[in-house]
Amino acid sequence: MGGSVIGPGGLGIPRAMETRHDQDRCGGQDRHPRTLLVVDDQASARHLVAHALRHCCRVLEAGDRRSAIELLVREPVDLVLLDLHLPPAPASPSEGLSVHRFIREHEPGLPVVVVSGNEDPAVRQALLGSGARAFLAKPVAAEKLVAIVQQLLGC
Repeated sequence: MGGSVIGPGGLGIPRAMETRHDQDRCGGQDRHPRTLLVVDDQASARHLVAHALRHCCRVLEAGDRRSAIELLVREPVDLVLLDLHLPPAPASPSEGLSVHRFIREHEPGLPVVVVSGNEDPAVRQALLGSGARAFLAKPVAAEKLVAIVQQLLGC
């Protein structure tokens, strides 16, 4: 996957899609796979993460706030990768901030990694101050993102 990046362009599909993988392996060790929720309105970004982590994670995908919250209520999730700019208001970080607020209220220990093109330092500090484990600016190298996910999930 050398050189692959998760960038600010791409297609947006505003509905949840679930990708399950056949392997029950995480980092080469036999165990039940961890579940990762990727919340991003760019289908290409979600698919890149799903492909990169198919060997160690079951990946759920959501393209908007509503779908993300529905999956969080319905499925046990071990980690969330969260973009802030989601439909129906992609020009504002409000939809992503709503997802983060929901997670903090209902699953306070759930690790969240924000992956966003938002460059506002106040937004970044607010998220990190309220429990986000990391804030990565887009475009981010897929290898870096995979390394952070594997570190946080222990796989």
